[in-house]
Amino acid sequence: MASGATESGQHSSANNKHAKKRFVGYPIFLDIKDKILLKHGPEVEHPTRMEQMLKAIQCPPHGRVAYNITKIAAVVFTWLTVITLLKKQALPGSNFWGLCIVIMGAMVGGEIVKKLRLPELLGMLVAGFMLQNIPGISVAAQISPGWSSALRSIALVMILIRAGLGMDVIVLRRLSRSIAMLAFLPATIESIVGAVAIRYLLGFEWLWSFVLGFLLCGVSPAVLVPNMILLHEIGLGVEKGLPILLMAAASIENVYVIVVMSVLISAGFSAEGIGMQIALAPIQIAIGLTYGMLFGVLFWYFPHEAHPRKADYRFIILLTAGITAVFGGNAFGYAGAGPLACLVMAFMAGIHWGKADPVSLKIVSGKFGILWRYFQPVLFGLIGAAVSISKIQADTIGLSIAVICIGSTVRFLVTLFTVSFAGFNWKERLFAAIAWIPKATVQAALGSSVYDYTVFALATIAAGSGHGGTAAVDSTYMLSVQKTGIQILTTAVLCIVITAPIGALGITLTQNRLLERASAPVTANSIERELESQFTAELPRQESRVTLKFGRVDATTQTLSETATDAKTE
Repeated sequence: MASGATESGQHSSANNKHAKKRFVGYPIFLDIKDKILLKHGPEVEHPTRMEQMLKAIQCPPHGRVAYNITKIAAVVFTWLTVITLLKKQALPGSNFWGLCIVIMGAMVGGEIVKKLRLPELLGMLVAGFMLQNIPGISVAAQISPGWSSALRSIALVMILIRAGLGMDVIVLRRLSRSIAMLAFLPATIESIVGAVAIRYLLGFEWLWSFVLGFLLCGVSPAVLVPNMILLHEIGLGVEKGLPILLMAAASIENVYVIVVMSVLISAGFSAEGIGMQIALAPIQIAIGLTYGMLFGVLFWYFPHEAHPRKADYRFIILLTAGITAVFGGNAFGYAGAGPLACLVMAFMAGIHWGKADPVSLKIVSGKFGILWRYFQPVLFGLIGAAVSISKIQADTIGLSIAVICIGSTVRFLVTLFTVSFAGFNWKERLFAAIAWIPKATVQAALGSSVYDYTVFALATIAAGSGHGGTAAVDSTYMLSVQKTGIQILTTAVLCIVITAPIGALGITLTQNRLLERASAPVTANSIERELESQFTAELPRQESRVTLKFGRVDATTQTLSETATDAKTE
């Protein structure tokens, strides 16, 4: 007993010594733990900037910090996965490495500019430009021109499909005349005036003057469409259909500009001459319309209405069919047919989906919106990276800006005249003219097309066996056109940098002053209620109970809970 008591006393004394040692440093440990670990207590009503910063870095990661850490981890592990697959092709100095850095830099640049309430695309362009031209970095120079061109074409497909799905048939019928005038008249007059200015200010040949003139006249759906969708949701200008008018006319104008540019560029690099290319223009339009209508109607029935994941499959087939149209048209020499086919196909499919299953149409449109969010930095980052200071003729920058200003002024005045026939008041006409200013999408997608073609042609000539007279003539002509292509690209980038922020800020600052708000704003909730009511009304009576569950979830849950409680009581 005595020995047992002695042992217990020794153990207790040892524990007391350990407790004293722990007690000495324990308060410091607790203090550090309290500062590091996130407390889920009551929120401070008016925290100081220091309190906000301390809370942001507390563990476990949360809020914006956790969001950014997740994105960084996803990028790092994706890159490590690609390294295991491609090995040297994904290491620094490779094509894939350059693409990753430019895309991530464009995303960061877009976020920074967004904080300044400027269009994200402006920051993306600047980021790509810096990664190309900062001495000692120049990672953008490692990107393959073929990859860059292909990614820009895919981004163009997404823009056209989103525009086609967003068209309203009823508004198109009511405003068809106004849409046609707005889509063709300002662009045509601006391109003609711009071509004359380019000819005498920049000294281009007439063919390339009209190529650049049409390139500079395409309004940007990337800037216009998101703002018009927002106006439609908050009810500004919707009673007269102004947002739908601008979105529909922008899509048609883009197709018009792309088709004309494709014909002119084909004439510049073809031995058949411009007359033959103009004769082929109706053929390209017919091919685009046929492809778009055929596959658009086909997608009415595939996947079938009872398919459990029809929205996912509709998204996949619409995207792949659009990519096939654009790349297939380029492969067969009908570059203007592909973009038109994308727009018509999405429009035709959207007509039926909107009537038969509007919820599915909304899901598909949302998926394209999410995909565009990730492809936007790809498009604008790559176009910014395509501009090299070493290739820019500094003495022509001022003249290029003068050409842009002349074209934009003419466009503004012609747009004011054009929409005066659509029944809008002077404030709405002024807003339409302001919204018709921003340029970015077509200029980013096609600004380097002439330069890219000459790079490809010169590489083909160099790889061939031709060292004779014909090859020498071809290479001399291509080198002269390449200089013109660099100037076209530079002017396109300047056009984006000047007009995109002016147009975006103009829309944001004037929408509440110039447009009238609808009596019942079209919010997201009202759209969902309207879609649900349409969806329910079109279903047979025996299936309507399933759809009505959206409005009875709470009541059903409460009934089930009461039944379970009664059963327990019994």
